[in-house]
Amino acid sequence: MKPKNQPVKLVTRATEALRAFLGQVSAIKHMRLTLKSSASGAKPDILVDIEVFGHPHKLACAVRPDGSPGEIEEVITHLHNVVAGRLEPTAFLLIAPSLSQRMQEACKLSNVGYLDFEGNARLVLDEVFIGKRTLPPRTRDSLPQVKV
Repeated sequence: MKPKNQPVKLVTRATEALRAFLGQVSAIKHMRLTLKSSASGAKPDILVDIEVFGHPHKLACAVRPDGSPGEIEEVITHLHNVVAGRLEPTAFLLIAPSLSQRMQEACKLSNVGYLDFEGNARLVLDEVFIGKRTLPPRTRDSLPQVKV
């Protein structure tokens, strides 16, 4: 079930992460973000209008405090229901502080993009694929040993 009001800090952080992610893609122009707050949960948390290679696209984004399996399923159902019946094509994007590999795969299989605060992202807009993956930090033990 969708929380009635997302914490302001979480939505602010999600908006910053989304701007940073989309801003790194040179093919994206004319980005406009709109924050939506709806006590009924009838709208996405963030709507984004962008232009990719001259083609307009709309993103419906859901911000969640975690990426648990139940949250993913609820977000997927919620986003599909909210956007059902719209005339314009809309891509779905889940934004959370952290998403496991398993949750990233669940989003991928459900045609929902994702973005986490750790730097992982995936978004498919028609024939355009945008992906970003952050590798775990390397520890001294994980570095290859070089003999001199």
